Amino acid sequence: MTAWPSVHLDVPLRDLPVRLKAAVAGTGIDGRRTLVYVQFARPRRGRIRMGLCDTATRTPMPPQIVVSVSADLTLREVLLAHVDVDAFAAAVLPGLRWPFVRLSLVTAALTPGSRKVQTNTQLQPMARDEHGRDLLPSQVHPRLPRPVAAEGSAVTAGDRVAAVRDAYARLRDDIGYRIENSALFDAAHPSTEAFEIALLTFDPGSPDAERAARVVETAFATARRSAEALGYDHLPSTARATARRARLAAATALAPGSEAERAAARQKVAQLLGSLALYYLPAVDADAPQLVVRRRQIEPGR
Repeated sequence: MTAWPSVHLDVPLRDLPVRLKAAVAGTGIDGRRTLVYVQFARPRRGRIRMGLCDTATRTPMPPQIVVSVSADLTLREVLLAHVDVDAFAAAVLPGLRWPFVRLSLVTAALTPGSRKVQTNTQLQPMARDEHGRDLLPSQVHPRLPRPVAAEGSAVTAGDRVAAVRDAYARLRDDIGYRIENSALFDAAHPSTEAFEIALLTFDPGSPDAERAARVVETAFATARRSAEALGYDHLPSTARATARRARLAAATALAPGSEAERAAARQKVAQLLGSLALYYLPAVDADAPQLVVRRRQIEPGR
């Protein structure tokens, strides 16, 4: 049986085909293998709307959801964050019949990071083969390629943890995300602490590396969901208004516009965040392209 074309799990969504329909195999929250159907809308303003449906049969049944996510994320990250699935292989579907999700209409009002949940799970998306015939998930699994990394090699536990590190680094260097979701960068927040411990204790040479990688991935997804749910509420109440002003100034500093306006906004961000003096908010360099001082620049002895 010929495998369908593979979809890389660890490249940014913006680099994947427009309006992709894909089947993704992975390990679900119950530790069992599952299949997730994914449908993309056309990218817009650096974000992509996606329909996601985990076909697992469990109680309660997984809902069908629509999310608006940054095009800088990877497919692996999106599935971890939104459907609790640790993906290990994905392929382009020849066809997909989805009874509810119409991405261009249903998600028109979605704000960044929000989601719409379809609670009626009696009708699920149905994959179709090259001849338009409906396929059960058990018939789709054999058509998926062997797990591959972005470079085309077999995925190792180390590769998976490296993907998590890269995702975390991208978020750490995104000043807007750092301000809005500061709990993800505060080791005193319980889910962030659990993630950092999992990351620090991961050993790629351990016989238990596969399980440990799964722990890292799950801890990252959990910490990210927790931080995004808290948002500005993680900050002291007296700091929230200032943080919101800093976020708006950062958006101006990084947006197209006059250099004088952007320079003034950069200085404003540095002033506002400096006045808060919270260790988990980013240190700002007004001359840096993304404003954030990289960790290696502020660590002692580095």
